[in-house]
Amino acid sequence: MDDAKFCKKCGATFKGNAQAAGVPEPPVYEKSYTVHIIVGYILDIIFPLLGLILGIYLMTRKDSETANTQGKYVLIVAILIMAISFLSRFI
Repeated sequence: MDDAKFCKKCGATFKGNAQAAGVPEPPVYEKSYTVHIIVGYILDIIFPLLGLILGIYLMTRKDSETANTQGKYVLIVAILIMAISFLSRFI
């Protein structure tokens, strides 16, 4: 109840909401997936299928825009390496 005028417990009057009273909002931290991203690129080169799986994992992270973007890149690199590997069998 942000529009309450009195405290239910003590009866004190409110002068406004918490933001107007100067209570700062806690900062929002982005979770770091740096190790996952680096391992994803390494796996792309050594085991593209595992890189593909890790790329999908990173791409589905909603709490980090960086992980989401890098996951797409890891996925693209894995697909390209798999395609090159597959096509090199016919050459």
